[in-house]
Formats: sequence, structure tokens, C-alpha cells
Amino acid sequence: MNIRKHLMATARLVLPTTGLSLICGGAYINSIQSDQMQMLKEVFTYLLIILGFILLVVGVLWSVGHGVKGVLVKWSGGRIRHNDVHVFTVDRASFPPSYEESQVGNPIPVIMQWPGSAPPVYSESSFEICTEDFSHEEPPTYQQAILQNQAAPQTASLPTNSSTEPF
Repeated sequence: MNIRKHLMATARLVLPTTGLSLICGGAYINSIQSDQMQMLKEVFTYLLIILGFILLVVGVLWSVGHGVKGVLVKWSGGRIRHNDVHVFTVDRASFPPSYEESQVGNPIPVIMQWPGSAPPVYSESSFEICTEDFSHEEPPTYQQAILQNQAAPQTASLPTNSSTEPF
């Protein structure tokens, strides 16, 4: 039985390799340019390619089928042997409490909220506390923003060491 397994495994490896070799050999013979027995050469070439393709497909399908069969046998064989379902549990101590215990008589904790309308302003060190509150300021209107942009100095966009005049 052991020899048969080895022979089958070897055949599963040799079939696709032989098929690919026959396909390559048929393509090589087809590429050779000769005027002698052109019809016989074409028939032999196409027979090699077809036979190689058949061996390649059979070898690949056989290998894949054997692999799937092995997985299915392991999966189904394991389930047939062990019909019992084993559930592993852990004995819990009193802490942390179970869900049911945590729902009895314990009010929902109140989430601490920030007293202001916004969180504090970021500071580089955590020791600084910024007391600025910008939430009361209204944003400028569109007209005010345009007037502020027009009032800004326009020479800031020009290069400083330029000998040419602005356009």
C-alpha cells in the first residue's frame, strides 16, 4: 500500500510536467522551417500539443482533487469520531461581575462633562491653563472679510530684493 501511494504521488507530479513538455515540444517542432513532409509535421505537432494539453489538465485536476479529498476526509472524519460537543468554561471569581450581576441595582455612571461649552485651548505644557473663551465672538460678515483683505498690504506678495517694478 505504501508503494502505491508513492507511485500515485509521483504520477500526480509527472503528468502535468509531461503535458507541459509535450506542449513545448510541439510548439518547437511547429516553429522549425522545413519543406520536407510539411503535412506529416503539422499533424504530429498538433497531436503533441493536444496530448500535452490533455495530460496537463488531467494532472492538475487530479492533484487538486486529491488535495480537496484529503481535506474533506480530515474534516468529516474528525466530526464522525467526536460526536460530543465540548464546551470549555472558566470558573469566574466575583470580580469582574457577570452581566446579570452588574445590571442589578447599579445605576448607570454619570459621564463627566466639561463645564464650558468647549474643551480648553491646547497648550504646549500641561501646566498652562488657557482661560480664553472664543465661543462668544461672532465671525466677520462677508463684506467685512473682503474689506479686511483689501486693506491688507499688497506689497507682501512681491519679492523683497526685486529690482523690477510690479505690473
